[in-house]
Amino acid sequence: LATIVEHNDSTVVVTAGPSASPRTGDVVLRIDTDALYQAVNAFTYVSPGQINSVTPTSGVPGTVVTLRGVNLLGGGTALRQALLGGVVATVQNASNTEVVLVAGSGSGSITPGVAVDVVLQADTFAEVQRVQIFTFVESGNVSSVVPSEGQRGTVVSITGFNLRSGAASVASVVLAGVPVESIVSENDTLVVVVAGNSATALTGGNVSVISADGAEVLSVGNFSYLDPSNVTAVSPVEGQFGTEVHITGIHLHGGGSSVARVLLAGVDAYLLE
Repeated sequence: LATIVEHNDSTVVVTAGPSASPRTGDVVLRIDTDALYQAVNAFTYVSPGQINSVTPTSGVPGTVVTLRGVNLLGGGTALRQALLGGVVATVQNASNTEVVLVAGSGSGSITPGVAVDVVLQADTFAEVQRVQIFTFVESGNVSSVVPSEGQRGTVVSITGFNLRSGAASVASVVLAGVPVESIVSENDTLVVVVAGNSATALTGGNVSVISADGAEVLSVGNFSYLDPSNVTAVSPVEGQFGTEVHITGIHLHGGGSSVARVLLAGVDAYLLE
């Protein structure tokens, strides 16, 4: 039997009861006077939706989660909402065989280390769910950024907790809105990067560590770009072994405290001062 949600003389709204298999049949209304009204073959049950896999099976708010299965739209045309542990997730795209979500944050059954249910609610209010299939882990945090300022090529060490956000790796890092030039090494507690190029000085920018599953660990206001270095003169402009060469410009220390190495036409020079 269907559950009656509301009714009047022109509209009756019901919630369909369970059916173990697809079928087409009549819609029958029984009135309190025992009168019967029916529409022949007016409703079809589709095969029940089923979530077969969830990837990844753990993460933090912001993790991109992919669900695969059959009839994930529950006979509807779109998803009305998706829930992970009772918390509304953002639906990136949805079809009957694949749904991609971004795990949400907020009130709900989010307890790190405890498996939670995944619920998909179609635009028809039909639900497809799988119980205890996703586990939230504790959100990461950044404890230090060293150095806290620099320019292109500066090697920056980011230390903290759960910097991978439950994923297998860190995929990208952004310093003050500028993607890093490269990731030297990374794990859950230390990420070492080479700063990318910024054409201007940027003060108090955020540090963003993004996992392979799309989750972000954010540190607010912890990195600044200095004005770019610039060589204004080289004198003399030619020479040989032993020639004393004077290089002048601005910000030649590049945010550091000294010059560690100089190359002249690809050849290491001796530093005099």
